[in-house]
Amino acid sequence: MVWITDATSKDTVEGSTVTCIPNPTRGWNPGDGVATAIADKKIPLGSKLSWKIRVLKGNDVFVGVTNTKEHYRERTSVVGLYYGGNTTDGRTVFCPNYGPWIKAHDIVGVTCDLSSSGRIKLGIDINGKSLGVIYDTDNSELGGDLYPSVIFTQEATVSFEDSNGGN
Repeated sequence: MVWITDATSKDTVEGSTVTCIPNPTRGWNPGDGVATAIADKKIPLGSKLSWKIRVLKGNDVFVGVTNTKEHYRERTSVVGLYYGGNTTDGRTVFCPNYGPWIKAHDIVGVTCDLSSSGRIKLGIDINGKSLGVIYDTDNSELGGDLYPSVIFTQEATVSFEDSNGGN
């Protein structure tokens, strides 16, 4: 698994581990920085994929899926389904304070289920405690291929493990 970063921030990638330092000129609010990393592991339609994100350093990390790999470096905002305490598409907060905020040393389990016809179901657990399915929406909301993704709102380091414990 390889991370692809948005190249607007100071990023380092070593195998399945990525460190992002957001550029303060990009973000949801003036002065906020946002950096994003996308895994090169496509989630095929009709399948179900689970993975874990280990937060090695930092806070305010959002995990989920995105469809923007093809046009990723040109994007002006992230489009996806994410959880970090709030639920968001990377532009708009859908449900503030949905659950605990992701922080350093957390292990976040993510399951993306595309096996139901035309549906995206995204489940989250934090340190083994399930938050359940936090998204169950029509696939037309994102469309196209989906990829695991992480949004960083401050400097952080995360690693990726697939459902079989690999990288």
